[in-house]
Amino acid sequence: MWNGKVTIAQTWDRIRVHLATQKSSSDSISAAILHDEIDGYRLLYHYRNNPGIGAEADLAGHLGFSELVFNKQLTGAQGEYFNGHGRYTFGTMKLTRV
Repeated sequence: MWNGKVTIAQTWDRIRVHLATQKSSSDSISAAILHDEIDGYRLLYHYRNNPGIGAEADLAGHLGFSELVFNKQLTGAQGEYFNGHGRYTFGTMKLTRV
């Protein structure tokens, strides 16, 4: 398990997602927000991860994809990620708004 801080910024023509952890950071390459009347808001994004200086050898830079579904109150989200091109892992994420 790992902890991090996700920052989502949106302008009229772009959505940017930044994830910072103790060992690495990720920035979106492309992103989209979809609204579904049943599930609510869904954030899909493709990202590039860059390990920090001194990170473990198995923490290689990589590309990945994440999908998050926000709750109706927009106070949190849950989703999944997977990656490749340098690191082949996958997992779940749970976000809480601060």
